Amino acid sequence: MKKLYVILFSALALTTAKAQSKFNLLVGTYTNKCQSNGIYVYEFNAASGDFKLKNSSENVISPSYLSVSSNNKFVYAVNENGTQSAVSAFGFDVASGKLKFLNTNDALGADPCHLINDDKNVIVANYSGGSIVVFKKNADGSITTVQQLIQHEGKGPNVARQEKAHVHQVVFSPDKKFVLSNDLGLDKVFIYKYNPNSKNEMLTLKGSVDVKAGSGPRHLTFSKDGKFVYLVQELDGTLTTLSYDKTGSLKIVAETSILPKGFKGGTGAADN
Repeated sequence: MKKLYVILFSALALTTAKAQSKFNLLVGTYTNKCQSNGIYVYEFNAASGDFKLKNSSENVISPSYLSVSSNNKFVYAVNENGTQSAVSAFGFDVASGKLKFLNTNDALGADPCHLINDDKNVIVANYSGGSIVVFKKNADGSITTVQQLIQHEGKGPNVARQEKAHVHQVVFSPDKKFVLSNDLGLDKVFIYKYNPNSKNEMLTLKGSVDVKAGSGPRHLTFSKDGKFVYLVQELDGTLTTLSYDKTGSLKIVAETSILPKGFKGGTGAADN
């Protein structure tokens, strides 16, 4: 994952009560090489494209990716800071955009870069650590210490970027019975059965799918009907289409490139 010290647009909260076109736009940033408060909350007008600052956090270390709870009362952030990385929980007031720090706990892996949450758990992808960790939620929205750690092992053919496992994303299936995880270092998409109420085995491995060697799978998204998964690979610009069924099975059905024919520059495909 390239260390680009730019603002990352991370999450959208629900519309405000005043107008259907106005949203809270939450922006996560890197802080370790620039002046930044961490998380910024803007009022965004989807009709006009205008936005204005409502609030911001204070002294939050590199909240590079955010996840908002379904009821919009809480925000969860990775604190991407090498071996000192953590995950933090905040209370969130929709009207004012104010963030209230609740707590933070060790990510047990370097450079978390993506996270998701539901009513029970917060699930995190540790990029440099090559692992997935799961935190339970407390009643007040804060998080416990890590209750499950899954360590990926192996490497890929790209010596510079695939010297070990690099977990880049965790994604709920549409019915939330599974969690899919891309590993850029291993050229694999892992499928985990999701057991939200378990104490320490929330994720159990169902299987994995190999994608093109050296391609570096980074981000995936489901089709609206949930029958297909579209996966972009960072290292070579491949876009892979996979079929998906409700048993959690993935199968590659097509591959193409997002690069123009004859393109000779460097590649760095990201979100999709």
